[in-house]
Amino acid sequence: MESQQIRLYPVPDNNYQLALTVFRIPLIPMTKDYPDRQPEVNGRHHYSLIDGLVARAYQTIDPDTYDPAFYQLHLTKWRDYVERIKQEMLCALRANEGFAASQQAGSLRI
Repeated sequence: MESQQIRLYPVPDNNYQLALTVFRIPLIPMTKDYPDRQPEVNGRHHYSLIDGLVARAYQTIDPDTYDPAFYQLHLTKWRDYVERIKQEMLCALRANEGFAASQQAGSLRI
């Protein structure tokens, strides 16, 4: 897989608008060389990330942390949150596509 490139197939026969949703690695790595770096996660997700982390901790086979009930509780909260965010993103994408289609009738949306 090549990075920072995109190849369209078939090759477009005209100029079109291309809408992308992308994920990327951090621009500056979070290493000991950059001790003041913060994760690139929107602040609104920080609190809910705790459920995902706590679920992982309670899943660890260790006499001090292993707790299947708390693991399941926090895992369910985490998965519910992730599903809610996915639905929000899909709604936003659909709304954006509808707006773009109404603004550019006849253009190709990929």
